[in-house]
Amino acid sequence: MALKNCVIERLEAVSDNVTTFDMVAPQHDPGELFCLQLVSFMEETHEATTVVVGFRCFDAYFWLETYSTVTHDVYYNYWKPVWVPSDYRLVVRFTGADVGDKLHVNILGYYMPDKASET
Repeated sequence: MALKNCVIERLEAVSDNVTTFDMVAPQHDPGELFCLQLVSFMEETHEATTVVVGFRCFDAYFWLETYSTVTHDVYYNYWKPVWVPSDYRLVVRFTGADVGDKLHVNILGYYMPDKASET
């Protein structure tokens, strides 16, 4: 069995858009699968923000789940494991954040070789 390469990615940003703000995870190496275990996210300064967790492949978006946060300064979690090929990037979209709001996203998962790409 292949060794798992654990990843903990911390993304922080300040919203520069009133309507939507996307936080995009870095792309991983070709030929690897990323097993997403947990995404936690927080809007530090504004209540009642809608957050959507999904993936982007080139110009197409695939949304997994939508959350409506009811309070600021609290982490919300997306817990469902998802296998992601190397040409997909995790996207967390904040809608309703004001300009200057502090946004946080934490990603937990691991990389494994993509057996399909080895054949």
